[in-house]
Amino acid sequence: MKKYIATKCLLLGVVVASAMTACSSDKDEPLMPQDDRIPVVFSTTDMSVTTRANEDKMTSPQMVAQAGGFGVFAYYTNGNGSTDGAYNASSTPNFMYNQQVTGTDAVAPVWSYTPLKYWPNEIGATAKSSHVDKLTFFAYAPYIAATAVTTSNITGFSLNSDTGDPWLTYSSPKTTAGYDVVYAKVVDMAKPDIDDKVTLNFSHALASLSFEITNTSGLDLQKIEVYGWRTAGIRTAGKLNLNTGAWSEVTTVKDKTVVVFEKAADPLPLTGGNWKVIPDDNDQEFFVRIYFKEGTNMRWLPEIPFKEKFEAGKNMLMQITIP
Repeated sequence: MKKYIATKCLLLGVVVASAMTACSSDKDEPLMPQDDRIPVVFSTTDMSVTTRANEDKMTSPQMVAQAGGFGVFAYYTNGNGSTDGAYNASSTPNFMYNQQVTGTDAVAPVWSYTPLKYWPNEIGATAKSSHVDKLTFFAYAPYIAATAVTTSNITGFSLNSDTGDPWLTYSSPKTTAGYDVVYAKVVDMAKPDIDDKVTLNFSHALASLSFEITNTSGLDLQKIEVYGWRTAGIRTAGKLNLNTGAWSEVTTVKDKTVVVFEKAADPLPLTGGNWKVIPDDNDQEFFVRIYFKEGTNMRWLPEIPFKEKFEAGKNMLMQITIP
């Protein structure tokens, strides 16, 4: 029995596009001293993408709103000394900590959050000093409450008392498709005009691995397993810096099962996967084993080794032909 397997890169689809408007009320209290009480509002920009369908796009409502919106860590730095405020390694998320921001419209989300926050007043005629206060924002999606994390997908966050760059930890699910993780930042923004927004331009943090099978053999395919292989293995967990987008404290699986895709009913789907992989500048090594049922016995086809360089925002598609 012969088979042919090839891979190709496909760009994951994420479009994050919208604007938010917000209204204040007498009940909304500013966190910092205010002058004309300009609210902090968010907008997000388009990210052009190409997928297998060539320019088929996943919209902001599909990716962000359905997943509970995005989370924001915001840092206030006071310009009351000899210089303007500036984000630095000793800054803490004292303005927002994992603040959930949600969209309410299926076409062009209106972003909102509560309690509404306002810009500090250290600029212009009413400033308390001659130096400007700044806000710095780090965002990620999909949002998850710090108390609701589990042992897969987003598994934790930096603390609100931690200084410097915020981070999240991620672990690839083993038996289900993982969700994409995106992140964005706006550093050292001064109080804007009343109609200006904090614009977040999200970037991908993960790569994906999917399969596409052509089966003319008549074999009763049962499941697909991906194993870490040899010395390099495949990256499945780590810590994402929301400022730099760099991964650290990475877990690499070697000589063990990374993911398992079993059919829920006959037949085994011929397309699927979408397993999330932490990117690496170097090749990651793995092999694929395809199981089939022969009578009452479970058997598998010869294992196929791979060496692939996974890039953030791209999907490695394994094209498998079983003649």
